[in-house]
Amino acid sequence: MRASIHDVRLTNRVTITLIFNLDTNGWIIINNGTNGSIRGRMSDTNTLERTHHYFWIGTREYELVVDPTEDGTAWESFSFFDIKKQSYIEGAEGQI
Repeated sequence: MRASIHDVRLTNRVTITLIFNLDTNGWIIINNGTNGSIRGRMSDTNTLERTHHYFWIGTREYELVVDPTEDGTAWESFSFFDIKKQSYIEGAEGQI
C-alpha cells in the first residue's frame, strides 16, 4: 500500500492523524484523543478534482479539502476548513 501519513492539529485540544491510501484513493482520520476514526474516498470517479469531505469531532464541524495537480493526474494537497468560523485552519494543510 502506498500511503501518505500526516499529524494535524485542528484546535489546541484536537489532534488527528490523517492517512491517505494512494492505491485506493481512500483516506482515514484518526482522532488521537479518542482513537475514533472516520474514513472515506477522495473520489468515486476516474476524474480527479477538488473534493470536500464533511465530518465532525465533538461539536465542531470540519471539511477535509483534497486538491489534485493542475493536470488532474494525481492528488497533490489537503487542507481543513472550519465550518463554524468559515475559514481554513492555519497549519492544518500539507502535500500528499
